[in-house]
Parts: sequence; C-alpha cells; structure tokens
Amino acid sequence: MTQGPEETRIPERTAIDTPSAERSRTLTLGVVVERQPTGHRWQAWRFVPVAVQPGVVSDRPWRLLAEEDGVSRYLAASLTLELHRKEATDYRANLAGRTPVVYVVMRPEPGAVFAWRPAVVTVSPSRAEAAVEYGDDMVETVAMPPAVHAWVQAFVARHYVDAPAFKRRRKGRDKAPGEGSDFVRVDRRGDRGEADDA
Repeated sequence: MTQGPEETRIPERTAIDTPSAERSRTLTLGVVVERQPTGHRWQAWRFVPVAVQPGVVSDRPWRLLAEEDGVSRYLAASLTLELHRKEATDYRANLAGRTPVVYVVMRPEPGAVFAWRPAVVTVSPSRAEAAVEYGDDMVETVAMPPAVHAWVQAFVARHYVDAPAFKRRRKGRDKAPGEGSDFVRVDRRGDRGEADDA
C-alpha cells in the first residue's frame, strides 16, 4: 500500500501553526483512515484511523489514497489540532508515555457511505476520555509523528509549570469542636505551609 508524504520538520512559524498571544497554538492535521472489511453480515466495514499528517489539507473529504486486498486507505479529513496553555500538564503526560499518540475522535454518520468520520484530534488524554463519556463517539489513537512531537514538546517547554500539590489539614484536630478550626496547607512532599482561615 502506498505511503503518505515524507515526514518533515514543522517550521517555527507557518500558515498552519498560528500563535494567539502564545496561550494556544494550532496545527492542521490530515487524518488517514482505513476502511477494512469485517466479515460480519450486519456491519461490512470498520473505519480505523491509521495516521495523521501535519500540514496536509484535503481538498475534499475521503480522498482515496490506496487500495490493497480489500482495504482502502483515505485522506478522510483535515482537522485542527489546538494546544492550550492550561493543558500543558496533560500534553506532558502524553509525551512521557512509551508511545506518544494523537487521539482521533470518530463520530458515527448513520446512513452515510462512510459510517464513521474523524471529528476531532487532540493530544490531551483528558479531552479524549471526555469525548466518549456522552454520545456515540469513539476514540482511536495513532502514533504521534516526529514533527508533531517536536511541536508539542516545544509548547510544553514554554508553558508547563511544575506547581506543588497541596492538601488541607485541620490544625488542632485533638481539640473540641469549635476550637482549632483553622486549616494549614501541607505540601504533599512534607513541607508545612501557611495557615488558612476556614
């Protein structure tokens, strides 16, 4: 089966990579989907995302790329991957995994020739999980291309902040109710913080 365009490095500033006060960045991804036979009577085909291609814009959905042994590969859609500064911790967790991935949210299209379509792309595990909590969407993963990995990594390096995690502990827990109602912030690593009013 023929392969997609050769992987290239994403320039610091391109038309497909748009900064917005550096709080967010966007990148266009072409989503490649395979239509695979299932062998089942009631569901003849399954639609499986197999790759994303940075900077690839489809002139029309479901453009046929290749066919082999009953499997058809399509450039199904061009979607926008958006990074947000507040989600940098989530992206960092993805990058730290054994195989960083891009999550592709597939949405059902009842009655259509292509029964599922790519609707959303994200590199946030939390967003991917939220996408399947309601409705009929399903989430598939594809390997994160090296150029996308470098782009996400640069964003995380700029915006990730390793903030200490705190919990609240009552001060004077051995006293009677009404006495010692202040709380103290306790660093989970063991350092004491300042007292807070309840």
